[in-house]
Amino acid sequence: MWLKTKKEGKHVRKILFAVTTLTIVWLCLGTRVLGAADTSYEQYLRGHNNAGSEAGSEVVIDTGGLTGGSWEFAVSQTGMYNMEVTYRARPGKANDIEFRLLLDGEPPYKNAEMFTLPRVWVNEAGENGRFRLDAAGNEIRPRQIELFQRQTRVITDALGQYSGSLLFFLDQGQHTLALVPQLEEAEILTVRFFQGEPVPSYEEYLAAEHTDGAEGFMKIYEAETASLKNTNLLFPTQDKSRESVSPSHYRLVRYNTVGRDTWNKAGQALTYNITVPRPGYYSLAFKAKQTGKRGMFSTRAVYVDGKVPFAELGNVRFRNDASWYVETPGMGGEPYKIYLEAGEHTVTFEAVLGGEAPVLREAEALVAEMNEWYRKIIVITGSNADSSRITIDLNRDFLLDQHVPGLMEGFASIAARLDECVRMTEEIYGRLGPPSAGGSAGTVMAELAQQLRVFVVDPDKIPTRLENFYGSISSMATWVLEMRAQPLEMDWFAVFSTDILGPSSADGFFRQLVYRLKMFAASFSDNYNAVGAGGEGIEVWISLQDLGSGTAASGRDQANVIKRMTDDLFTPKTGINVNVSLVNSSAVLVQAVLAGRGPDAALVVSKDTPVNLAMRGACVPLDGFEGFEELTSWFMPTAFVPYQFEGAVYALPETQSFDMLFYRKDVFSELGLTPPRTWEEFYYVVSVLQQNNLLAGIPESQRTFEALLCQRGTMLYEDGLLRTTFDTPEALAAFEQWTGLYAKYSLPLVFDFFNRFRSGEMPMAIVPYTQCNYLAAAAPELKGLWDFAPIPGSALPDGTLSRAETAQGSACVMIKKDSARYGDVFTFLSWWVSAEAQAQFGSELENIMGAAARYPTANVEAFGRLPWPRSQADALMAQWSEVVEMPQIPGSYYIGRNISFAFRSVVYSFANERETLYKYNKEINKEIARKRREFGLPTG
Repeated sequence: MWLKTKKEGKHVRKILFAVTTLTIVWLCLGTRVLGAADTSYEQYLRGHNNAGSEAGSEVVIDTGGLTGGSWEFAVSQTGMYNMEVTYRARPGKANDIEFRLLLDGEPPYKNAEMFTLPRVWVNEAGENGRFRLDAAGNEIRPRQIELFQRQTRVITDALGQYSGSLLFFLDQGQHTLALVPQLEEAEILTVRFFQGEPVPSYEEYLAAEHTDGAEGFMKIYEAETASLKNTNLLFPTQDKSRESVSPSHYRLVRYNTVGRDTWNKAGQALTYNITVPRPGYYSLAFKAKQTGKRGMFSTRAVYVDGKVPFAELGNVRFRNDASWYVETPGMGGEPYKIYLEAGEHTVTFEAVLGGEAPVLREAEALVAEMNEWYRKIIVITGSNADSSRITIDLNRDFLLDQHVPGLMEGFASIAARLDECVRMTEEIYGRLGPPSAGGSAGTVMAELAQQLRVFVVDPDKIPTRLENFYGSISSMATWVLEMRAQPLEMDWFAVFSTDILGPSSADGFFRQLVYRLKMFAASFSDNYNAVGAGGEGIEVWISLQDLGSGTAASGRDQANVIKRMTDDLFTPKTGINVNVSLVNSSAVLVQAVLAGRGPDAALVVSKDTPVNLAMRGACVPLDGFEGFEELTSWFMPTAFVPYQFEGAVYALPETQSFDMLFYRKDVFSELGLTPPRTWEEFYYVVSVLQQNNLLAGIPESQRTFEALLCQRGTMLYEDGLLRTTFDTPEALAAFEQWTGLYAKYSLPLVFDFFNRFRSGEMPMAIVPYTQCNYLAAAAPELKGLWDFAPIPGSALPDGTLSRAETAQGSACVMIKKDSARYGDVFTFLSWWVSAEAQAQFGSELENIMGAAARYPTANVEAFGRLPWPRSQADALMAQWSEVVEMPQIPGSYYIGRNISFAFRSVVYSFANERETLYKYNKEINKEIARKRREFGLPTG
């Protein structure tokens, strides 16, 4: 009887919700303006849509060069105004300058609450208007030099949701403007509220009477030699694919393009100085390549002397194509005509969202809404912690349509809005094929809309398809992020008079064939492991695998930075030449050294490598060199512990990365939580999260066990480093607490931190602090919604709180080779780990790859020079001061292996903690004793 009743109720719900869905879809499509009720800026504009004032009205505020403050001003005409700031950046950490804006004591709307002012950068001066050459004739990528000059900037949307300048309503009378510095500093010289002239259409622009005296003129400007840029990420790049890429060389490095992977964010701009001989009409052509958005456009706005001449130049599209092509913006097959007076002008190309902005605003809002509904659903159903623990009971009827108020209406509304997003997307890009075949740019949204309609008709399917729903939301969030990107690589642009044909990118077949043959022949003689030119000097190897640890990527670019720094900063000062080569990993280094073919020094080696070499007599102790004692003050007190062996120090620290507690501020605020300071508070927060079927995460890692052990005042090894301390009560308590996190509190064993944190499903996790690099780069929609704090601590007998933990890291070593060079090698290594070199290297990495590559330097002073926001830097320093490094000993590798075995026996097989730890501890100590005997060391 119960089954029959449930089945009948299910059919009734299907009919009711089908009717509800059709009604809501009709209402949404019939009355809704896309995004009209979702963004406060649009509400703000609608609320003041009748405001007007006399053309040319303006208010200028003399701010006196302060870095922030509050000013009163009077407005004579009520209306909507643009806001323009004239400023001069102060020296800082290379971030954009960020302010909070308050009008009459409060932010006018969300998109104007914060605004950024960019800095100005130029390429380092080189030779013949290009770049410096190394001894082999390769161009050296120029450093980006900041100019601290006066700038004027119209306030735009820092969230990137709206293109163009923002509008502010000012009624007649007195007002107050406050600018509160948030990140970096700038001298605010003036603030101007003004009514800008509307940008004419192309037809209106041509209607103006101009004398056309331009004829027979064409000049090509190399894109990599920009006069100014508003971000240090727009450095020159290289392309050797075609002989026609200008300039090119079949063997030598030529930085001949700009953009590639870095000119992809709205607001990034390049400015060029151009000169034309006569007044008249000119056109523009671009040699470009766009491979980042398959089947879609990237968009640029073109400014001439600081203004967009006509509306069409504010939305110049570059199609997706893996090959170089020439794009000549125009209409009806004719290039756009731009009137220029004779003489010098500036042309600026700025990445913009263009026609994609409305659909991206709506898509971002929908992702946020669906994440919120997802969190409400899992409060009822729970979520699967990981693949080994499925916690959703699929045999249960959750009645989500009854227990989550508004869920069905919300899903129906979202589905209708997704349809509208698909329609707008296809208006931009067209339908290249059926959505099921992936031909439409809106496929992700179309499939998600269909999924939501199935849920509305049959709510009982939600639990069984919840993982798919979560995956679809993640896919849509990724799609929005990819759509926001505006990648473009440019070789050159041309300015030409309208009486001649524009330039062509056609490659001669035989020219390209000869070029490729020359490249092939040169490949037999080139040394691809060497970085820069060779010659007499110390040999330095760099491990690529360890170089990428904790950053977004690794590769030759980082090694090139190191080589350039040695050539520019180290060799001229010391007279010591350095030859840099790449190896795959620290393991290759060990093998080469033991074979007698190693370098003089190695950089970026893994933490276990120095002692591994030292116990074999393959590297040189560094504590005997003059200046070593002073050098130790550059680092945290325990930084050298992993690199000591038998009383000597065999390496200098380069990087240190440790864990922080990441948390979602918005979710914590909803639940009334604060970041936990102690483990007792951590367990309370976990219980509250789990009551709401949310997750907390700690990776299954030996370092968690080490942290819990250190917080009890115990190290891994007894004095003398002959055996472990795992047979002590403190070690057993730490082991029980570690395994209990997963066995008792059901923390997931394996999880995707980035995606779960991004969705809010895991609003708290203890992970390496370098994860913030990825959040900043790949989850911009979370800006201001998350933060991190020191990890939870344990109370000590004296009443203090210990937040001790261990760290990951890398180091540099001196290889036992040519004793006559030891002094030079130590001079190089001590320079390399200095604050000057480490800060420069970290800055250069961010110039190349952005904030995702922020360098986790071990040098404390260098860390202070990196562009961390003040609050985050303070939190990191607080945790860093409690980092306790563990020694590396013969047999260290056996500890990690057996501790993992013990952990899995307890968590997976429910073994007894005491017996398991005792069993594996015996195996560990036997291996330590065996390795000590192997190397002739006392075993106690």
